[in-house]
Amino acid sequence: MRELLILAIHLFVTFARLLPGRRTCRRRRIPDPQASAAHQYLLGNGVAEDGKEAERWLTGVLEAGYHAAASVLGMAYASGKAGLTRNIPLAREMLSKAASQGDEKSREMLEAIDKREGIFRNWK
Repeated sequence: MRELLILAIHLFVTFARLLPGRRTCRRRRIPDPQASAAHQYLLGNGVAEDGKEAERWLTGVLEAGYHAAASVLGMAYASGKAGLTRNIPLAREMLSKAASQGDEKSREMLEAIDKREGIFRNWK
């Protein structure tokens, strides 16, 4: 439960920073329509939750160079958010990328995986 709360807070903070306004997003070269779509599908804002669509949009944002998306994608893989199949090895890969760039929440999620805490208690 704690990990899902961390995920929800992280998603809110990440996308709040991501969408401060179209001019700022353009200046930072952040593909804001893609990030917005990912957010909507991952959290079910205005559309039905759809993990595969969120994954598609987040992957596009990541490929476009917005590396903070690695954290969101990693947490979604780790938690199985929005119906995504839990994929801990892929989650670790994404979270490690984000943690190496200083993302504290990704580091915390990796630590929870390593210690098998919370939702990772029974993971094999």
